Amino acid sequence: MEDNSVQEKIDELLNAKRFGDLRNLLEDLNSTDLSLLLNDFSVENMILIFRLLSKDQAAETFSYMEPELQEKLIASLTDKELKEVVDELFLDDTVDLIEEMPSNVVKRILRTITPSERKIVNEFLNYPSDSARKYYDK
Repeated sequence: MEDNSVQEKIDELLNAKRFGDLRNLLEDLNSTDLSLLLNDFSVENMILIFRLLSKDQAAETFSYMEPELQEKLIASLTDKELKEVVDELFLDDTVDLIEEMPSNVVKRILRTITPSERKIVNEFLNYPSDSARKYYDK
C-alpha cells in the first residue's frame, strides 16, 4: 500500500471512529514506515494511533521516531504509558533517547526505570557514543 493511501485510510478510520479496524490496519504496518507516517498527523491523532498499537509495536515504532516527535509523544503520554514504552525498549535505545531529550523529559524517563537500570544507563552515558555500548542490548 502506498504511503498516501495508507494515510488516507488511517484518516478515514479515525474520522469514522472505527478503532478496531484501525488497530488491524496498524498491525500490518512496518514500524519504520509507521514512525514516518505519524509525522503527518496532528499530535492528538498521533497519540490516538500510538495508543492503538501493541506494546511491542509501540516500542519499536517509538525507537524509529525522530527525537522531536518522540518528545511530543512523551509529553502526551501518562507516566504508566511512558513506562510501558520504555520497558519495551532495548537499553541502548533508552540511552539514545535520554541523550536526545531535554532535561525535563529525561527526568520523567528516568523515573520510569528501576534503580538498577538507571545505574546501567548512567554508566552508558559516560561512554563515548562510538564505543561498544551501542551494541549492547537489554
